[in-house]
Order: sequence, then C-alpha cells, then structure tokens
Amino acid sequence: MKVGILGGGQLSYMLALSAKNFDISFLFYVETHKPELDYLGKQIIADMNCMQSLQQFINQVDIITFENENIPESTLTFLDKQANTIFPCTDAIRITQDRLKEKNMIQSLGIPTNNYYAVDNREMLNFASENLGFPFILKQRTNGYDGKGQIHIKNINEMKKLLDEQLHHLIAEAFVPFDRELSIIMTRDQKGQFVSYDIAENQHINGILFRTYNKTHDSKQREAENYLRCLLDKLNYVGTCAMEFFQVGKQLLANEIAPRVHNSGHWTIEGTHTSQFENHIRAITNIPLGTPNSIGSYAMYNLVSQIPTDLNLKPYTQVYLHNYFKAPRAKRKLGHITLCCDNKNNQALEHILQKKLKSNFN
Repeated sequence: MKVGILGGGQLSYMLALSAKNFDISFLFYVETHKPELDYLGKQIIADMNCMQSLQQFINQVDIITFENENIPESTLTFLDKQANTIFPCTDAIRITQDRLKEKNMIQSLGIPTNNYYAVDNREMLNFASENLGFPFILKQRTNGYDGKGQIHIKNINEMKKLLDEQLHHLIAEAFVPFDRELSIIMTRDQKGQFVSYDIAENQHINGILFRTYNKTHDSKQREAENYLRCLLDKLNYVGTCAMEFFQVGKQLLANEIAPRVHNSGHWTIEGTHTSQFENHIRAITNIPLGTPNSIGSYAMYNLVSQIPTDLNLKPYTQVYLHNYFKAPRAKRKLGHITLCCDNKNNQALEHILQKKLKSNFN
C-alpha cells in the first residue's frame, strides 16, 4: 500500500518513520526538496496549486492524508473530484483551517468556548470590542499558527491604530485568563472506534509550545474526550486529531482543533505503546488501532530558533533528542527533547532545559 502525504515537514517525517514495521510506502507532495525524507519515500516537488502534479500524485497512491490544515481551497476541490480515498475528509480540513468556521462548529455542538465575533471592517471591529471588552485577541481566520497572525488588543487606542485595510477576514476572541492550557489527542478509525491519549498540560511562550507533559488520571480527561469525540463523530473523521482547551476554574473552553498529529503529542513516541503517529497510519490504512496507554510520565521540550551545541545529554537516561534537520531561523521549530519524568536523575536536566531554552522563544 502506498500513502501520499501532502506536506514535507517534521510531521510527515515522523508519520512515515512510525510505519517502519508495516508494508507501507510513502510519496510526499512537497514544494521544495526535503533531503531528510529521501530514505522514507519518494517526493513530488511542485506548487500546491499545480493540478498536473497533483494528478500525478493522486495516480501513484492508494490513500491521501495531510501534514497540516493549511491547504488551498483549489487543491481541496481538485482532490474531491479526482482522489478516491482521503483521510481525514476535506471538510474537516476546510472547517479547521478557518478559525471562524471552526468556532461555529464547536459552538453548534454545544462545546463551551470563549466568545468571538467575525471582523471584516471597522464597524464589525467596534461591535466586537463593545461586546468583548478589553483586552481581546484579534486573529487571522486562516494561516495562523504558533502565535502568528494574532494581535493582543489591550485598549481602544491600540484598536484605533489598526488600518482599515487590515480589517478583513479576521476573528475577534475574548481574552481568557486561564488556569491551565490542555490538549487531548484521539485517533478514530474507519469503523468509528476510538483510542485516546493522556491529556497533556501545555506551557507556551509567545504563542509557541515550550513544554508539554502527559497527565495520567487528570480530572478533565473524560470531559475533554467527550468533546473531541462528539466533533470527530460529526465529521466522520478518520485519523489522529487534537483539541486544545483553556481551563478556567472547573470549566473547559475549547480553543482550537488540529486535524492531524499534534505537537503536544510528540511525547507519545517514547511515552506510549503506540504513538499518535503510528495510530494515524493505522487508522487511515485500516489496520487495528494500537493501545495508547502511557508507560510513565513524560515531558517534551521544543527546540526553537537553534539547537544548543553545549547541551550534554549523555549523563542522562530515558532522554530522547529529535532533530528535524532544518536550517536555524528565529522561532522555527528545529527539534524536540522528550524525557521520562519518573527518572529522578532527569529532574536536574529539566532545570537545565528550563534555563537554557526559554530565551530562544523570544
């Protein structure tokens, strides 16, 4: 069986790597050549809007899946017409790539979320600010990730500085003074069966995930699972998906949905019997899902902007460095480190990572 993945970043790399024990080959559709993918499969190098190349891609694979949700509508429409098997479905991509459509779906399912308003002009912005109050968050509806494409509006003077030409295809969201940031990851197969991973507690710096760790037996596990399961059933979703939450007091507020494997689930590679990546491949290729049970407490740190050259991991055990083989760039994810928190010796390493890595997120 051959799986086609639209995209060629670290998520594609880890998806293909997770299938090493299966009789599955991969074809990656990428816009620039990715040397790190060469030993994992072949690549078609073309623009996402090149229909001739997309048809070539479709003709060579049995199943198509996505590395991320930022896929042009023209590409999704072409896939709908020409491809036979696509997981997750293109409607899931369309909804989750647009923050307003995403919020509307969350609200329609009765899942609690923070208040929000569409903004396409000055009048709509004024209406949103009157109802939300200050501060609030103004976000691009599409192509926003890792804190990009959003502005924290603290007062009316900051709002007045926005140019009229900026006020298009935006969403204004209520600022949430949360107690915890959480995410739940689940995989749903073609028969509608689910597996769910431990809820993860997340720490962000400037909108980028800094540290995440699994929370076994967390009080919000079942509630988060129920919300995400409701959404996945509605979409007839196949594959791995994540939902992010704010916890305020005892209440969960849904923040975002990722229709793919997720950064807050990278700990599952070493920390579970079957990672989020492997279960995604299992789901889309109709292989029975593997157990998601954690094998301990694990933390993951993103390596952003640069990978420290003076970081000595040799004295520690149950520590795993993942290098994405990317050129360094400010606020770019270049790799991650996962460690077992049950190993007491790793507590010292956590202190080092907390000190050494934070400055790279600024």
